[in-house]
Amino acid sequence: MDGVGTTLRGALAAIPLVLLMTASNASTGQAAARPTGCSSPGQVYQANILVKHGDAPSEAKALFLVCQQNRFVKIVDSDGRSYDDLDDFRAHNRLFGEDDMIMVPRSFPAVDASQSPGFGPWVTGHTSTSQAWRWLPAGIVLVLVLGSGGGFAWLVTHRRKAPVGGATSTGAPGDGTPDGGEVP
Repeated sequence: MDGVGTTLRGALAAIPLVLLMTASNASTGQAAARPTGCSSPGQVYQANILVKHGDAPSEAKALFLVCQQNRFVKIVDSDGRSYDDLDDFRAHNRLFGEDDMIMVPRSFPAVDASQSPGFGPWVTGHTSTSQAWRWLPAGIVLVLVLGSGGGFAWLVTHRRKAPVGGATSTGAPGDGTPDGGEVP
């Protein structure tokens, strides 16, 4: 029982960790970008990104970087929606789909492009925010399978053992023992 219980507890403990790792940013394999600082609150900058829709040639699209009062940059799209960083933009924008690819400046969303000149790699223009929930049914099935297997193993190892020969201590008629415990 100790081995089965330990395995089951280990599997149960691992499921939240797997869900957390999956939700962290499965699409890029990188940690979420931190907000970039700026020095002029209220200043608006334009950042051009490249966009590819399927096999069509890439085109430039403008995003705006707004220096807030707390001196962190907010990304604002052409629809007026704002985002904290690139991961937030990719998860919540309504401009691009999961089949669209975007390329942003390496320094994005920094307002000083001289920090890292050039563009980064192509990434999906939109990521699903519910990627972790896609794994939830599999996790539930895993817990049920391990739980039922563990329960079955416990029943097998702890089943009640019948006395040898099927005899019982009651000596009742018809139970395989001499009647009433009498000796013939």
